Amino acid sequence: MWFWILVVVFAAFLMFGYANFKNGRTWGKPLMILCTVGVVAVVLVRFAGGVGGVGGADSAPIGGLDAEVEAAEMIGEQLKGKLPAAGGVFFLGKPPVQGAMTGFAYYMASWEKGLHATIGRDWQRVGYFGPCASEPPSPAEWISSALDNASGQIDLVLSFDGLPTDLEALNIYEMAERPLVAAFFPDGGDEAVIRGWLQDGLLDVAVINDEGSLTTILP
Repeated sequence: MWFWILVVVFAAFLMFGYANFKNGRTWGKPLMILCTVGVVAVVLVRFAGGVGGVGGADSAPIGGLDAEVEAAEMIGEQLKGKLPAAGGVFFLGKPPVQGAMTGFAYYMASWEKGLHATIGRDWQRVGYFGPCASEPPSPAEWISSALDNASGQIDLVLSFDGLPTDLEALNIYEMAERPLVAAFFPDGGDEAVIRGWLQDGLLDVAVINDEGSLTTILP
């Protein structure tokens, strides 16, 4: 949505600048140039591709946001009926588009779109921390500190950037009733490690990129 809003705003000011330049106002020309650059920049950020922990995003061969929506839908399918009403979701990971809040916004919007299509809209984001498995990977101590500062109860920890190698050190596993844990591994990750986490009860749902095709792995 923000993509189209920015495009429309820049286009409107571009036309405004052109109309004034045509009427002899010299300041219209630099406004036209600025808006043209703005439109190009927004388009480039929108379509920039996807950064180990296990399964970071730097080397992810799937580009664009369609893969993120698909991964979110696949995870959401496995979580239907498992989240409480207005459940709290804490996101982990590092979007592949760096240094641009618009890139982060579109990335998160893709995950929200996929979740809305499967588990509905009766949930809330209670926190975010990244990177997770990206380089340099964040130790479990840092992630645990971020989880402690969530804005509400955490019912699901969802990573779109793999998981740290010291996953078992996260503080959520000390809880009497831990939240659900799901993760997308954009570069495939180490499948043996991922399956070990699933079998040990550290992970509930995993979606991996298997040479361009997304696959769900369950305990």
